[in-house]
Amino acid sequence: MIIDSHAHFWKEPPPGVRFGAHHDPIHYHDFIKDMDAAGVDKLLQITRGVMGFDNAFSIEGASHYPDRIRVLGRIDAGAPDVIQQLRGWLKQPYVVGIRLMTMWPTEAPWWDDGTLEKFWPVAEAEGIPISMYCPERSKMVGDIARRHPGLPIVVDHIGMRVFNIFESAPGMEDWPNLMALKQYPNVTIKVTGIPETMVERYPFPRSQERVKEIYEHFGPDRMMWGSNYPPTTVVCGYREAVDLIREGCGFMNAVDKAKVLAGTAIKVFRLPWKT
Repeated sequence: MIIDSHAHFWKEPPPGVRFGAHHDPIHYHDFIKDMDAAGVDKLLQITRGVMGFDNAFSIEGASHYPDRIRVLGRIDAGAPDVIQQLRGWLKQPYVVGIRLMTMWPTEAPWWDDGTLEKFWPVAEAEGIPISMYCPERSKMVGDIARRHPGLPIVVDHIGMRVFNIFESAPGMEDWPNLMALKQYPNVTIKVTGIPETMVERYPFPRSQERVKEIYEHFGPDRMMWGSNYPPTTVVCGYREAVDLIREGCGFMNAVDKAKVLAGTAIKVFRLPWKT
């Protein structure tokens, strides 16, 4: 089984919301066809930032394909009823976690102005996995993990930037801080968007080296693969994104690849699927 732990379908965003689109909208029916062509069995759908905090289209897609899709939805941590929302979050149909970002304009202030301080303990108590896109802020992630050891944290895109990669290639200055997250058992690394962070084409030799470093530090039980499709098409196709792990990364045996491609995601997000 192959589970894509990080990909997006979405419809035309609300008027005036364009930041970070990177790709035309794609319908969930078309996305399923692309999954089939790439050999992907299941999907963790990440509600895109361009949809604001509206997860309805993500949940709609999952309702059409309940055996194949689950949802990591977006939440307004600054909303007056955010605590109430958190306490009912995993009761929503097909929803298995939350996605937060440090670089999205509506969310960026939360990480530094104290907004999230009331958020973390409730999410921890509810056992809600939080998928964090915090490029180059791994020290901050470590601080959250240390203070909330029961909070399942998943670091998106190996802690690196996947936007504006051709204008300015992502740097490696934060890499030692990402590796230092090994000390926190509640942190899992998504090996997602790596061809973008390395700004390279298939067969991704430098990307494989980064996966190897993560593998040696964290092990397969704390790694999960994802494509970041369709934004990743700036450097590769969907099947090529899968083949980074499926055909490449010869340093992993078949058992460990099965964990990275499916098993870890099933465990962290408590998915109903079995490998």
